[in-house]
Amino acid sequence: MHTKENETNLLQRGPLRIGFHWHRDRFAHSISVEREGRSFPLLASCEGDEHADWPPSPPLQELHFEERSTGRVALLVGCTGGGHWSLAIEEAESGFRFDVACRISGSDTSDRQTALQTAYRAMVAPQPVEGGAPGVRVDTVAILPGDGSLRPQFTEGGVDDPAWQVKLAPPGGGDSSKTVCWQYLVNFSPVSDSTTSI
Repeated sequence: MHTKENETNLLQRGPLRIGFHWHRDRFAHSISVEREGRSFPLLASCEGDEHADWPPSPPLQELHFEERSTGRVALLVGCTGGGHWSLAIEEAESGFRFDVACRISGSDTSDRQTALQTAYRAMVAPQPVEGGAPGVRVDTVAILPGDGSLRPQFTEGGVDDPAWQVKLAPPGGGDSSKTVCWQYLVNFSPVSDSTTSI
């Protein structure tokens, strides 16, 4: 198990990097790309604190790595008073697949499902992906739904945090399941017209 003493844990596929670091009482992660030997951060997970049952991103207190035939996989778990979370990040065709799950505590699951999400601060203004497909582009990184239902959204920051934010939330509805899952892809997706801003 990796703990807060191991703060430079990485997954890398081509120029795309997922880095993990200890933040207060949990692991946060960042998404960056390498260019000309330098790393450019593009997205950072929004983290809550120990007082929030429903933080802006899954609260993940343990980090493990496994070597599989498909490549290195990061496995994370954590909990709050509201539920137990897990996250698996593995290599995909053009980047990484994120599989998130939350087992909700208690009997009233419908209201709590609406609080579930993964949120990122974006260092570059997000844009819709080309062609009208459901997804968000941040510079050369594309965030896409992994299961056909999730719809990545982005908003401009507010008074407390002026940064752009990208939010990924499982679809709501009448499902009373106590375990809610959502998947998304983070792909390296170079643009052809040199419109990037970093």
